[in-house]
Amino acid sequence: MADKFNILDDCQDAPEAPEVEEFQRKQSELEKYKSALADRELELVTIRAELKEFELYYKSVVGEKYAILDDLEAKIAELESERLKGDREVEKKAQEARSKANRSAHESNKTQEKIRGHKRPFSPSQEIKAMYRKLALLIHPDHTTDPKDKEKRHLLMSELNEAYANGDEERIQSIFTEWKFSPDLIDGEGIEDQLVRIIRKIAQIKRRLKDVEDEVVNIKKSELYQLMDRVNKAKQQGKDLIKEMIEKIMHTIKQKQEIFERLQR
Repeated sequence: MADKFNILDDCQDAPEAPEVEEFQRKQSELEKYKSALADRELELVTIRAELKEFELYYKSVVGEKYAILDDLEAKIAELESERLKGDREVEKKAQEARSKANRSAHESNKTQEKIRGHKRPFSPSQEIKAMYRKLALLIHPDHTTDPKDKEKRHLLMSELNEAYANGDEERIQSIFTEWKFSPDLIDGEGIEDQLVRIIRKIAQIKRRLKDVEDEVVNIKKSELYQLMDRVNKAKQQGKDLIKEMIEKIMHTIKQKQEIFERLQR
């Protein structure tokens, strides 16, 4: 006798509805893009902070020497202008040299003010990096299509970036706690709406991912970043590139000082 048709067994073996299967595929795809974006955001915020730290250091030790050199060159040009009164070309060069020296001095003073207000060198621990990445995965603005939710996430992401740059582990933890217990995380909609939303989220994250990657590429092309990279690579080889630069500038300063003193006689 043939087995009876069992509708319950048939239901258990039935495949998922097409929209459910598609939703699951898109959900998996979304998680991969979220992870990639969190990695790139971490890379970007780290590069920004490292470059800011390096710029401050470079300007404080090298920029100060250039300010001294520019002032000496302006003094020499002014003495030449005084000696050759009436020569408009010489007078113009003296004015330009003094303007450059004033700008250098102003920049050097600004740098010293920043140093006085600077908290501590940027050196994030692996734990803080891991915390940043985990939280960025959760709160990134491009994980939502809702305008109000996006605005809230932008604010939280800005706070996270600032906390990371300052090495403020407690603030990162408090942002995580604030997000974890937010009532906005509770939702429930039909599978079709969720599928459309997830497709839009993927497109949104892909756009942001490209923007972040482009910014990282542009930063790495900058003269300041390339200088920082050369300094770091030289350091790994036991060389101090900044020290060598300072020695060259100081040699030039000594030469200019001798010229200035001769012109004063």
